[in-house]
Amino acid sequence: MKLLKLSSNKKSFNEVKFNPSGLTFIVGQKVNPDSKDRDRTYNGIGKSLIVYLIHYCLGASTTPYKQFIDVLPDWDFILEFNVNDKHYISRRSNSDPGNIILNGKTMSISDFTTKIETLAFDIPKKIGYLSFRALLPFFIRYNRAAYTSFDAPSKAKSIYQTGLYNGFLLGIDPILYASRLKLINDLKDVKKLKRNIEKDPLLQGFFGGGKNMDIKIDELEEEIEKLRHDIHNLKVADDYDNMKDKENNLVERLSAKKNDIEILKRKIANIEKSIQKPADLDAREMERIYNETQVYFPDALRTSLSEVDKFMSTLLKNRKSRLQSQKKDHITNLSEEKQKYKALKNELDGILQYLNVHQALDVLMNIKDRCSELEIEREKLLQYRELLNSYDKKKSVFDQELIEGVQQAREYLIENEKNFSLKSKYFRSLAKRFYPSSTAGLTINVLEGDNQLQFRIDAKIESDGSDGINNVKIFCYDTTLLFKGENHEIDFIFHDNRIFDGVDERQKADMFEIAFETFHGSDHQYIATLNQNQIAEVESVLGKDKTAKIIHNNTVLELTDETDEGKLLGVKKDFKISE
Repeated sequence: MKLLKLSSNKKSFNEVKFNPSGLTFIVGQKVNPDSKDRDRTYNGIGKSLIVYLIHYCLGASTTPYKQFIDVLPDWDFILEFNVNDKHYISRRSNSDPGNIILNGKTMSISDFTTKIETLAFDIPKKIGYLSFRALLPFFIRYNRAAYTSFDAPSKAKSIYQTGLYNGFLLGIDPILYASRLKLINDLKDVKKLKRNIEKDPLLQGFFGGGKNMDIKIDELEEEIEKLRHDIHNLKVADDYDNMKDKENNLVERLSAKKNDIEILKRKIANIEKSIQKPADLDAREMERIYNETQVYFPDALRTSLSEVDKFMSTLLKNRKSRLQSQKKDHITNLSEEKQKYKALKNELDGILQYLNVHQALDVLMNIKDRCSELEIEREKLLQYRELLNSYDKKKSVFDQELIEGVQQAREYLIENEKNFSLKSKYFRSLAKRFYPSSTAGLTINVLEGDNQLQFRIDAKIESDGSDGINNVKIFCYDTTLLFKGENHEIDFIFHDNRIFDGVDERQKADMFEIAFETFHGSDHQYIATLNQNQIAEVESVLGKDKTAKIIHNNTVLELTDETDEGKLLGVKKDFKISE
């Protein structure tokens, strides 16, 4: 895939024609480099916008371009490019940003990227995350963050994706990545299941609580068996409630009858006391009392007392006879009440015996409910025990598969050692041009443990902590992917002028010399945007003639801050494309 031309439906737009091979530079110039006017800067003239427009015409999401689309609603942008010597024209209109016209055919962004993906990359089927849009930034980095790390030119959602992209472009079989990810995700699901099980209130006591699940299951089975036996042998009385009411009624009647018997017993006792009580005061006693008090009793009074004595005797005799009769009646009544009490007691004993043998329906239901609760608890524990056993088995299998995967990955690297060694050697040859005394190279190591990545890829230049060396590493890595990488049909690298920021003049000059030597005469393109001051820094090292040969002779467009016409769009428009 080569870039040929970027244009627009607006005549004011300064179209960009890329050299079909070798170097292509787009230069930003200030009319007065010494001016301190903030409106006169290299920014805003459209150098970086070229990168964004290429991505836009190659199916980038509309989200970062929202303001750009709103500010330029009637603008179309056209990118011409070749893939395997076949010419393509991609046209994207801000009035219809959800579609792209490819060689005259309108298609959705999704269909477009799918189409170009088959042309630009050799992506195996059923390998997730690999796509045209995910891989393209390795060849045309398009925002500030893209120049932070050599292996992350775009915002990947995970370290797995970053590793997969780099490994794929370096020629590592993506199936090794996918297999490792599936294994780790399966293991993660199993671990999550175990964590959820351990959170269950029923099971919390078994984890760290010293309880044994097997013993608990045995105890539950014994209790369930006992309850089932009780249910089988339990006699349920349909009239249980009625008999219970009779029991309560008999208890009340027996209590009342016992009361009546006690009253009769007290009455008989009182009568017996009355019968045995001495006679009241007779006439002689009365006389003695009077004599003691020296009271004189005339004969007439003595006669009266004698008669009183006879009357009292008769009266007492009659009273005793009456009491005897009452006692007899009470004894008869007491006997009858005792018989009634006995009859009630026998009836109560019969009911109690019946109730002792039979139970109410709600008693049976309570036993059944309790039995069901225990059965549910037992089944839950049995299921959990089975799940935990399954987890242990799967965990053992996963652990073994992880070990086997590591061994397979190691064998894979050994089998392909020569191929990867050539890539590392090429990267090192580029890095040594910048830093001859530094240790440099590409390393691919197998990762162990339950992490998502099967391999760790590192591009190393000794003492690569500074921004300048980091940018040199990006330059060397991108060039290595272009010339020695695999699974792609991309024939260009496009670097924004950010890659030259922070790099000292000597290494900056080396970049241009190496780019010229590497790309000149090849069938590949090296495209970059530059600022005038960066060219001046390179010229101070290379001299005018070499600078002219490398840069000036390959500059296809100069953008200036002198007028709006000198900027990429040719008109003044304020918008921001989010990064």
